[in-house]
Amino acid sequence: MKRQIKKFLSNHRGFTLAELIIVLAILGMLSAIAIPIFSNIVNQAAEKTDNTNVSVVETAIETYRAEKGSLPTLTTNTAKGSAAFTEVVTLLHDSGYLKNATIETQQKDKEFQYDPAQGTVELATK
Repeated sequence: MKRQIKKFLSNHRGFTLAELIIVLAILGMLSAIAIPIFSNIVNQAAEKTDNTNVSVVETAIETYRAEKGSLPTLTTNTAKGSAAFTEVVTLLHDSGYLKNATIETQQKDKEFQYDPAQGTVELATK
C-alpha cells in the first residue's frame, strides 16, 4: 500500500501548460464581465450619494426658513453657484442644521450649486 501511494505521488507532476492556459482564459473572461458591472455600480452609488446630499441640504434650508422666517443670508455677494453652496453649507453647519461642515460631490464632473434667491440646490456639470 505504501508503495502504491509513493508511486502515485512521484508520478504526479502538476498541471500541464494547456490546463493553466485554459484557467487563465476563464479568469480573463470572468474579469472582462465583472469589471464593467462593478464600475457601473460605483458610478450609480456616487450619483445616489450626490442626490441624497442635495436633499439633505435642501431639507436643512427649509428647516432654517421655517424657524427663522427667511432663507439663509450669505455674507458675500456670491451669485448662484458653488461658492454660494459652500457658504450656505458652512452657515447651516454653524447654526446646527447640518452635521457636516463640508459636503463634496462624489462625481468628478459635477458640482453643487446654490441659488440664494430660490433657496434651491442643484447638481450641475462643471
